[in-house]
Amino acid sequence: MSVNVFKVAEVVSGRVVVSKKARRSAHELACGLTSLGGVDDAAPESGWRIEITTGVGAGASSIELPLACVLSRADLQISEREPLFLDSEGRVIFFRSRLLMPERPCVQISDREEALLRAKKLVYDEELELVNLRKQVANAEATLEYRRTGPKREPIADDVKLVVWARDGGACVRCGSTEKLHFDHVIPVVKGGGSSPENIQILCEQCNLKKSDRIAF
Repeated sequence: MSVNVFKVAEVVSGRVVVSKKARRSAHELACGLTSLGGVDDAAPESGWRIEITTGVGAGASSIELPLACVLSRADLQISEREPLFLDSEGRVIFFRSRLLMPERPCVQISDREEALLRAKKLVYDEELELVNLRKQVANAEATLEYRRTGPKREPIADDVKLVVWARDGGACVRCGSTEKLHFDHVIPVVKGGGSSPENIQILCEQCNLKKSDRIAF
């Protein structure tokens, strides 16, 4: 029978923050974590704190309990690459700062292997979703910026300027003037022109103003 796994909490700045979707499992997670003892060569970063709520209704109150360091330094590093069971009963999994729980304790080796695989997939799916969301937002922002300002004009490289200056003889290619010279894009940037030597020419200020953003004049 398959072993489903769900995320219960995430460790943020040393605190166990329970997911809103997993409130019903918070008590079970807290019991599992508080029952764990310390480990040898403990990683100080794994000495987490968890909030426990006692009572119900208006009489409910919360206290924050410190937990024993549940991971060794080596296991903390491993947990960035592979999910780990924190307890021998197979109830709590830790992977990449997430705390996950299988729907039932995993005693059989096959159940434990499946639970760890499902935990890894769940966390990777969450991270990939965030990566894709960032890409979508970045693309949307780039599109809006392009609509607002148009294509960005990259500066013409110095080596391109030297090639063009030598080729055009340091003078306007239209009238031969050597005063108030500009490096001009033959095909304007707004029309897809690049900044290669073939698309750059020297124009004086007057000829450049006449050309504006046209390809020829």
